[in-house]
Amino acid sequence: MNARMWLSGVVVCVLTAGTALAQYGPYYGARTAPGWQGTMPVGYFEGNGGQALAPTPDQGATAAPCPPEVCGAGCLPTWQVWGEYLYLRPTDADVPWAVAINGAIQERAVPIQVSRVANADIDYDSGFRFGIGRALDECASVGVSYTFFEGHSNDSLATDDPYVLRSLVAHPGTLTGAADYLRGTASNDVDFQLIDADYRHVFRSNCYGSMNWLVGARYAQYVQDFNSTFVNNGVENVLTETRFYGAGLRLGLEGERHSLRRGWLIYGRSTANFVAGDFRARYQQSQSYDVIEVNTSWRASRVVPILDLELGGGWTSHDGRCMFTVGYMVSAWFNVVDADTFIRGVQANNFSDMDDTVVFDGLVGRAEIRF
Repeated sequence: MNARMWLSGVVVCVLTAGTALAQYGPYYGARTAPGWQGTMPVGYFEGNGGQALAPTPDQGATAAPCPPEVCGAGCLPTWQVWGEYLYLRPTDADVPWAVAINGAIQERAVPIQVSRVANADIDYDSGFRFGIGRALDECASVGVSYTFFEGHSNDSLATDDPYVLRSLVAHPGTLTGAADYLRGTASNDVDFQLIDADYRHVFRSNCYGSMNWLVGARYAQYVQDFNSTFVNNGVENVLTETRFYGAGLRLGLEGERHSLRRGWLIYGRSTANFVAGDFRARYQQSQSYDVIEVNTSWRASRVVPILDLELGGGWTSHDGRCMFTVGYMVSAWFNVVDADTFIRGVQANNFSDMDDTVVFDGLVGRAEIRF
């Protein structure tokens, strides 16, 4: 009789968890609303395949069979609304744009550098993500989210005679003695926007947590603007713009593991996105004595794989209606044409091998309400 009771308790716990998993998002899966309260079934542990073990003598037959529900399944949350603060840094999106050289030695093919390399490198900056989800049934849910990030960098460099600044972004065919300057500034802006629509389904769950798979679609937009200005007796400007717009499919796995008594949790989520779209890029160089010195543009269709990974921990309220998490996120964009890649293509007059990988990494803070 006791064995039946323990086994029934475990089954109820697993099924109850499965009922709520699809309704929590975007990880959509962890446990019932009040599920981590109370006492675990005697002798239950995840590695035992969900089977109940015989109680120890000191546990007796009065231990609770599983975390009790406060109300029936109809009281479980149906909707989720969440917002996230992103603190990310784009890597490999920098643009080396100038260096001071010994200008008195002009006959050398490679100039002698006498300063740091001025590099428009973007540090950590802020972004956000918000979304909404709804449970379809005990194991499935749908959700949609919007993500925005924008990073900015300013850099400057100056020198004095006998040294001069040599531009690293100007077209080599325009370099002359008059094209060397004493002061320069540069700006670099990178931003991306995402719209994700997902269907999630629970494929493994128990009293401790859950694992979900997801399939969906993603719209992605990547924008980078670079601008440099050199000043001496005249002014030289180099402007580069790159744009990507595309949409495609996404696949992913998500999981959570919870503390049954304190509400603490750890989570992980990963997605692979395959976004097809168009890259457009423009390069323009001008001087005070020549309004348009170099002017070219490029366009091509590409598939941009985007791999996302996020790991972290957090806390959920007793009734399961509120959740707060903090995690570390990495998002790698492959087959990208960024500003530096396009500039090197213009300088070499070679536009067939332009591809790079841009990675965004940093912290993610999240607040979620379920109702």
